[in-house]
Amino acid sequence: MKYIINILLAITLTLTILSFSITSIFKDNNLETILEDTNLLEEVKSLRSNDDNKIGIIIDEFYSTMEKYSIPTILIDKIVESNSFKDLFLKACNNIKDYIVTNNSTTILTTDDINEVLSSNLLFIKKDTFTSISKSITSKLPTTKELTSNYTIQITVLRIMNSILTKVILIIIDLLLITSLIFLNKEKYKYLKYLSISLITSIFMSLLILLIIPYFSSLESLLRILTIYIINSISIYLLIILFISILLLFVNHNLKKNCP
Repeated sequence: MKYIINILLAITLTLTILSFSITSIFKDNNLETILEDTNLLEEVKSLRSNDDNKIGIIIDEFYSTMEKYSIPTILIDKIVESNSFKDLFLKACNNIKDYIVTNNSTTILTTDDINEVLSSNLLFIKKDTFTSISKSITSKLPTTKELTSNYTIQITVLRIMNSILTKVILIIIDLLLITSLIFLNKEKYKYLKYLSISLITSIFMSLLILLIIPYFSSLESLLRILTIYIINSISIYLLIILFISILLLFVNHNLKKNCP
């Protein structure tokens, strides 16, 4: 029984860590921080070469529409590298994030959004022309719901894991399992060892899940950026948990030595 509780505790602690860790990507301005040091041109090319995701198809449409207006690919690449395009990409990401959180679908980008990028980068083109380009691009853009339609299960899981109710339930389950573990392993302070093992296991399970998730998605490169950001944002907490785990093992060892 005590081993089952130990395993269940490791699982619920892992879920608790994951629940709190993904919250960081939904905070205001955090996506801006994530994209700040990202080579957006490389990410765009990676997405464009992948026919399995809708974001890649949208980017391909962006390039195709611009090329129809005799704008060379090398110049489009320069636009993608610009700060104004990064702001545009960030706005699209924020709109997707808002849909995940609120379930309210909106147009992923407006004509004015794209106009702003083109007007700051295509100074040699008349206003009417880049307005036409913007309208042509936006007419082919999906809503946030349509864009994420292939990820319904993943979005549902994100919503559940991000909810306060889930966090409260997980913490209550953790406390109940820890109490049971202590009650069943009072002899020679064994509960300290088992609790330490559960904590260490949950750390490595959380990191493993976060690291392998990108490789099961057509948005691998973007998810890898998010994963690195999440791990960086929770690293201090994971180190604290690891320190507590080692401390528990040390205390358990000393108490066992002093036990008659």
